[in-house]
Amino acid sequence: MKSSNINPRRLFAVMKKEFISLFRDPMSLTIMIAMPILMLVLYGYAASLDVDHVPISILDRDKTTESRNFINRFINNKYFDLVSSLNSDREIQETLDSGKAKVVLNIPHKFGQAIRGGKTATVQALIDGSDSTWAQSASGYIQSIGTQFNSDLIQNKADQLGVVNPPPFPINLIPRIWYNQDLRSMNFFVPGLIAVVLMQVSSLLTSLTIISEKEQGTIESIIVSPIRKYELMLGKILPYVIIIFCDMFLITGCAYLLFNVPVKGSYLLLLFCSFIFLTGTMALGLFISTTATSSQAAMQMTSITTLLPAILLSGFTFPISNMPWALQMVSLFVPARYFIDILRALYLKGVGLMCFWQDFAMMTLLSLFFIVISIRKFQKRLD
Repeated sequence: MKSSNINPRRLFAVMKKEFISLFRDPMSLTIMIAMPILMLVLYGYAASLDVDHVPISILDRDKTTESRNFINRFINNKYFDLVSSLNSDREIQETLDSGKAKVVLNIPHKFGQAIRGGKTATVQALIDGSDSTWAQSASGYIQSIGTQFNSDLIQNKADQLGVVNPPPFPINLIPRIWYNQDLRSMNFFVPGLIAVVLMQVSSLLTSLTIISEKEQGTIESIIVSPIRKYELMLGKILPYVIIIFCDMFLITGCAYLLFNVPVKGSYLLLLFCSFIFLTGTMALGLFISTTATSSQAAMQMTSITTLLPAILLSGFTFPISNMPWALQMVSLFVPARYFIDILRALYLKGVGLMCFWQDFAMMTLLSLFFIVISIRKFQKRLD
């Protein structure tokens, strides 16, 4: 009967062998050490639900001292950043559709006259509800600023008249939510989740293609076969393209059937944008597959380069504008950032390509970049 006591010599021999294996794979070792630090830094700096510097546009039809004083209450604080001054109702629609501003303040004619005459002036605050986090915070800031402005006007009026009972509220500030009137969180969350899931799955599938051939010992037989490099690359990727597009149909169908989040825009445009996005993410996965030394390292690299950035640096959960400048610069190279904006525009606003052409252009450039580097790395690996 074997003894159940642990032999220190045998134990340390196994430990030594395992450490040697780890140090023979420096990429995996580096990832294991760097991953916790990277996650701590990203979550620490990016995971903030505070919303500051909300982009606001203003349509001032009155252009009086009173309207300018009211506008200054919004732009002279950390909560709002003035991005444009508008001149017509048509510009309101264009500004909110394109996402240039999250809030539009619509000040009517005779605003100043109503305040001077002791009457109530009605002001509309139009809020983009496609991002429920922004919308809820912006609505709260607007109400707070409006209440404080009313209190100051009432107190000044009471002091001038020398009365104890102040006059009624001079401003009736009415927030109106566009695109997602009930601020339903699923309408905001599901389109972003679609982008995160597709990016993770597509890059993970292709990240294991070449490395699995190497681990199975079949890569040499493929290299010496008469098949051309481009044929091999396309043959490796196209099956996953078909699978991912089947996933795309299933995911969008589930979004509608299970969560009641339909596509308000063009479904064909959604598929076209998805094709551009997925081509880039699968190319990134192929690049990882030709770089990694093992399947474990490939999966770890995929998590670092796709899952973490897609969740933390894309605007999926946390506002990008609240992140440190360095992380905002890093987020420019995260394809999910642009795809999420496109999905929310198509799902919630129902707009066309011209309203998000900048996001589409950046996403296309990143996809082309990933395709180029993956092709070069793939050819170098085969050579």
